[in-house]
Amino acid sequence: PFTGDNLVYFLHIPRTAGRTFHSCLLRLGTPGRKRCPKAYDHLRIDFKVPKCHLLSSHDDFSVVEQLPADVAVVSQMRDPVDRFLSAYEFAIEVAARQLRRGKNYTKPRNRVVTDDVWPWSYLIPYFAEDIRPKMAQAKAEPVVAPGVWSEQRSDDGKIYYWNKYLNMSKWTLDDSEKQHLVPNLDPYNNRMFMPLAEFMRQPIAADLLQNGELMQVLGLTNYSRWQGALQLRSCALKHADVGQELLDFALKRIEKFTHVGTTDRLFESVESAAASLNMPLDGPAYGNGEASAANIERGRSLSWKDAMKAGEAPLPQHGDDDASYDSSAGSDSPDVHQLAHGARKKRAEVSAKQQMWNEAVETNAEQGRLRELRGELNAARAELTEAQQLLVAARGEEAKMRKVLE
Repeated sequence: PFTGDNLVYFLHIPRTAGRTFHSCLLRLGTPGRKRCPKAYDHLRIDFKVPKCHLLSSHDDFSVVEQLPADVAVVSQMRDPVDRFLSAYEFAIEVAARQLRRGKNYTKPRNRVVTDDVWPWSYLIPYFAEDIRPKMAQAKAEPVVAPGVWSEQRSDDGKIYYWNKYLNMSKWTLDDSEKQHLVPNLDPYNNRMFMPLAEFMRQPIAADLLQNGELMQVLGLTNYSRWQGALQLRSCALKHADVGQELLDFALKRIEKFTHVGTTDRLFESVESAAASLNMPLDGPAYGNGEASAANIERGRSLSWKDAMKAGEAPLPQHGDDDASYDSSAGSDSPDVHQLAHGARKKRAEVSAKQQMWNEAVETNAEQGRLRELRGELNAARAELTEAQQLLVAARGEEAKMRKVLE
């Protein structure tokens, strides 16, 4: 149970709204100085003396044995079928997005990206290899007049139609154009990636996703820290009676968790977890400006440098472009604050350009005007990317300063 001073470990089961649960409740409800270093790629703490109070990772239960004996475990569960479908969709989405990266793409510094994290470190490369030749074949197919129209969706959710051959977008199609409208792809059975039915029969699906929640609670994933986990998992998959015994054992285990919530009742789960962890939902939120939160608690002004020395202004542990230190907390580190402000400004410019583009398409503007607006939108997006990269680099320098101050 949670005592108020022991370590809380969030056993994050993928595709259970765990990121929302962690970011919007656990993280915001824990002062920055009490958060453990990010651990989704690998753990960065002394297991027996962690010196922090909130740890979150995709590890299975085998890691709990290496944490202090009084650790409070919390987790979120989801209907297994829904979770499987969500994992399938997510892995394909990320794999396809990665295949569209430019040749000069470089991995962001000081950030944990999705393909560093289990089980996506297995699933994303797997689907990328499946999609790559299919994408190349589709691109190589000639486009002939008058082309075909495909249904698209704008950033604000409006449906429009795109014709690659004509390089034209329209909000509506006439009867002759509708004859060349291609049907929407079946998301679970089309030629662009492995159909769901086929994926379900693959060994990787059984190894990582089928009964995945059970294996994570038991500590028997292929990411387990226990010797013999592979043999026991294989035995459970082959023999139904063994699997039932393990299921009964897992149910008894989660009864000892400090909190177990469900995705389909997320709001109630948040309320339950907040009560179990003594995190009043109307209490202070320790966001990205921890120094400012500390000032509110102590009723005094704390400079950024003093807050850093006191451990009350840690660096944000995610790539949120809106993150910045409150200017009221001092101006000893203006670069991060100013760069974050610049990134927000660039994001607003992208939104404005996108709105102009949408309005032009909706009013059937001339193709010359559309090309002009598309160029401006692409330029604004490039400037936003540059601003984000500068912000990430500045945070890296700030991390070095923190080590010096310590």
